Amino acid sequence: MSWDLIPKTDGMRAGDNWLADLEPAKEEKKRKRLAEFRRKIEAALAPDKTLLKMFEATLEMTHYTGRVDGLREGLELYEYALRIQDKKTAAFRAMMKYMVNNPKKVTPEAVCAHLDREIDRIRAQKTAEVSIGPPDAWGCKTWTEALEKKPDDVNALFYPAKKEAQSERYCTLMAWRTWGREKQKKVRAGKPKE
Repeated sequence: MSWDLIPKTDGMRAGDNWLADLEPAKEEKKRKRLAEFRRKIEAALAPDKTLLKMFEATLEMTHYTGRVDGLREGLELYEYALRIQDKKTAAFRAMMKYMVNNPKKVTPEAVCAHLDREIDRIRAQKTAEVSIGPPDAWGCKTWTEALEKKPDDVNALFYPAKKEAQSERYCTLMAWRTWGREKQKKVRAGKPKE
């Protein structure tokens, strides 16, 4: 799939918009129709053995080319996810997650308020260290305080996070992640209770 053929998503959840046509349930219907078309074309080409063999060879080459392209894109998405995990801070990733889940509320104020609520929640649970706070070098205890005292520094983190969260590649990653969760839920639901 060519990235330039995918329409812009403006931060909306990818699984709900431009990738909806590629959702696994819809994909299965397309595969059934493809099998039906293939049977009809093979029946029409049956009298001409040479054309039938060429058609079958073309389908086989297309199948393997698609598989290789899919594996390559999957590997690229996996490596992209690793880069985000390894090279971006927890606060940057938390900002991105909020922006994807709340595309209409993407303002520095809204994101900072959300991060402060998350910090309070983590502290109240006392189950983990707070890793999404403002950098210690800023000398701010909350994101709201950081936005007041260091607006340029907050914006220097906010706008790259927004750009990344609204990128086609990140939305694709989130869509595949969503579909993977749905499949896991179905598998778990199908298991008998012990």
